[in-house]
Amino acid sequence: MMNTFRNRIAPLLICLLIAVFVLFLIWSWQRAVTLGTRVSDRDYYSKGLKYNHTLIEKRAAKTLGWTVSANLQSRLLRLELRDGDNRPVAGAKGLLRLSRHAEQAENFNLDETSPGSYQLQLPADLAGELRAQIEFEHDGALLTRQLLLNL
Repeated sequence: MMNTFRNRIAPLLICLLIAVFVLFLIWSWQRAVTLGTRVSDRDYYSKGLKYNHTLIEKRAAKTLGWTVSANLQSRLLRLELRDGDNRPVAGAKGLLRLSRHAEQAENFNLDETSPGSYQLQLPADLAGELRAQIEFEHDGALLTRQLLLNL
């Protein structure tokens, strides 16, 4: 009795598996035809044009041995920019890009409080986990760092 039940259910399960596979195949084909590929970065063309220039800037910062250290207290983000000899790098242009998931990034300029020390008071409406990109540019050299902020 049990063997006849198994003998009857096995072909049904195989047919069900094939039907699910065919339905998934049709669904994925339909999505590929109607949606096409999506752009993951809307600014990809201009970034591609600037690729060599950006690469040269990054190599210059690496050669200079720049380092950046970050400290977040309450909503005040403090950054220290130092060169290879551990001297402060004064006069750099600092930029902070904050983004949440797929939202458009917000740009904030960093204020230099003393040579090599930069800070930013983060807005009160920002909360949660934020991806931050820090950029320092000085005399043709560019330093870029990624941070994850939890507010």
